Amino acid sequence: MKRFARTLGIAILAIPALTGTAAQASPLNGPPPGSSCHNNGETLHNGNIWETTNGVHIELQTDGNLVLSWNSRVLYATGTRFANRATIQGDGNFVEYAPNGNPVWASGTSGNAGALLCVQPDGNLVIYGGGWFPIWATNTH
Repeated sequence: MKRFARTLGIAILAIPALTGTAAQASPLNGPPPGSSCHNNGETLHNGNIWETTNGVHIELQTDGNLVLSWNSRVLYATGTRFANRATIQGDGNFVEYAPNGNPVWASGTSGNAGALLCVQPDGNLVIYGGGWFPIWATNTH
């Protein structure tokens, strides 16, 4: 799998793309049972979590870092600061925003309208495109 290494430029702000990897394109019948899936404008705010049935969760910490963890063990983190919300946009891009509205991190998965962001009980965070094709994953399962 190829690692993302591109940077998006918006105004004078550079947004680092995910350090996760492009997911291998193989169709599924949906996310594993117990997953917590979100789409089309759903937003995670500072101090809130999206959690699976077995406790794997992502949290947008109060310092602005988006962290995937399980049993107090960090599986993945964006390493961002100052974000106050993270939104899975209608175009399929998962983006963290600063209070002034500027993006500070993005998954680089725009162009995938209707995509779902799923926190999975196996410890993986996956963005699924149409037909349940994974288009990005942390590969932390």
